[in-house]
Amino acid sequence: MTTLDHSPAPVLAPRPDSLEQKRFRRYLLGLSGTTAALLAAGGLALAAAGLLRWAPLVLLVAFPLAVRIADGLSRMCLMTLLRAVPEPPHLAGPKLAPAMAATAVVYPAIVDGQADVDALVECVRANRDVTGRGPAMHLALVDLADSPHEHDPGDAALAAAIRAGLAGLGPGPAPVAVLFRRRLWNPREGHWMAWERKRGKLEEFVALIDGRTDTTFAVDTAEDRAVVERLGAVRYVLTIDLGDRLQPRAARRLVATVAHPDNAAVVDPARGIVVSGFGIARPINVPARPSTWFEWATYPYRIPEGIPSARQAAFGSDEFYGQGVLDTHAYRAVLAGRIPPDSVLSHDRLEGLHLRAAAVTDARLVEAHVGDYLFFRAREHRWVRGDTHVLPWILGRRGLTRLPGAERLCMARDLLSHLYSAALTALFALAWLAAPAGQSGWWTLALLALSAHPIVFTSLMPQLLAVRGVLTGPGEHSVRRIAGAWRRGLRPSGRLAVAETARWLIALAVLADMALVALDAVIRASYRTTVSHRRVLQWTSATRAGRVAPGLGTRLRRLWPASTLALGLGLVAGWLDPVRLRWAGPLLVLWLAIPVLAYRLSQPAPRLPDVSMT
Repeated sequence: MTTLDHSPAPVLAPRPDSLEQKRFRRYLLGLSGTTAALLAAGGLALAAAGLLRWAPLVLLVAFPLAVRIADGLSRMCLMTLLRAVPEPPHLAGPKLAPAMAATAVVYPAIVDGQADVDALVECVRANRDVTGRGPAMHLALVDLADSPHEHDPGDAALAAAIRAGLAGLGPGPAPVAVLFRRRLWNPREGHWMAWERKRGKLEEFVALIDGRTDTTFAVDTAEDRAVVERLGAVRYVLTIDLGDRLQPRAARRLVATVAHPDNAAVVDPARGIVVSGFGIARPINVPARPSTWFEWATYPYRIPEGIPSARQAAFGSDEFYGQGVLDTHAYRAVLAGRIPPDSVLSHDRLEGLHLRAAAVTDARLVEAHVGDYLFFRAREHRWVRGDTHVLPWILGRRGLTRLPGAERLCMARDLLSHLYSAALTALFALAWLAAPAGQSGWWTLALLALSAHPIVFTSLMPQLLAVRGVLTGPGEHSVRRIAGAWRRGLRPSGRLAVAETARWLIALAVLADMALVALDAVIRASYRTTVSHRRVLQWTSATRAGRVAPGLGTRLRRLWPASTLALGLGLVAGWLDPVRLRWAGPLLVLWLAIPVLAYRLSQPAPRLPDVSMT
């Protein structure tokens, strides 16, 4: 019988620069060069138009826009032009069974009502059915919602409902259980809450596996103690968020990857990060079928199975989005106690940078998406705040893990990309208010063309992927075969161009509102991270955020700032010169009508186009 090695993650000196690290530096060099070229072209255009005095301000505002365009071009080149780094090996056959038996599938959840209970039970049921036999257990890790009190009157009823719902699933291929955490008083947040939310939950769960008893998990009943006793045999933790569902065999492929000896995590003791191998194996997220036009306009395209992400293909590792298999030994070696309390909301990225994540292309997870615009903007606000909280790591603050410079630059790139909508909105305002009246139209058209870059990049992908398949596959690499592959990609490219144009128009309609959302999130998070150090962990559960009143009145109350901004810009442009409104008018009307558009786009749509990269 094959047994697992439960020794700690190996600690070795860092290895010499690998092919992946060299490619990473070349990618950053290309990103920087393309960004600089775009800004230089903008400076030359301003000089030719006699607006050189505006160049410093315009180029500063345009910096996030240039970074976004350069990043889109770089990712397209990475996915289609570079020869992919070989995928990591995985266990197979009888060697996989012991690793699966040492895997716990966990469902971290914040429960705030019966809707959360139902979502949790359904998530466990769906994923238990598809994972089948193999995992040691399916375990719900539950925090009750924040409260002014340590114990709420409804806590016992919610806990009983969760236990009853999970018990109602009946016998299955693996046992199902639940563990609850106690609330602690958090003076920085101003209420009773579970320690460090999901990040704290995972850290304490790993401590529980180690046999520690000083966690906030409530191990009060015989059933709880029996669950904790079974954790001693757990080495791997597969974490799944509510509403998401693994596809068949995905769990086995994830465990098979992270448990392979050749993928063992190698830790650099000086930096406290994994420098080789993997501490995480994550699935490829694929969207559920959209139900509204807005959901269709924002959900990612279906990429054919077997095609890795741009980062995985080029650099051999990928970003972590919070769902996948963690090696608890590697987690313990590099993350236990490493992130200061009350310092970061979106912890997934930091965990991935510490542990090094592998994206497993044939392990797929169907991800719940957002159909209502108000729910989407609330989630976007939380994501922007979370990415802003990592500023101390980007700046290399003393006392924190010193991440590689290339990774810190990528985090800065992602933070800048959140300011894309604000930058583009500001540039439109400058074109309408500051440029000479005779040039206002040309600058508006130039900005519209730049904002349409996803149409070009996305519509080219099928053809480039088809050509890449010929160049990297067996057989001769003749011009005839390459031309045939290019022609085969024309039809899907045309469909993608039409779909991306519709998405672009919807993105333009919500541009001003998303600019205000991003600015508010960045300012709030920056102040909380650097000055007040309070309310960093502000969180609204998905079900509570999704409780949006269905009427138009709710949209009017929430979205009036964007409409007010559009009205103000229109009044000033008209006062300066009515001619400016010829070019500003169409966009300003869209922004003014954002409450109505958000309402209409969030209504269920019976038929939506189905587009993919092939």
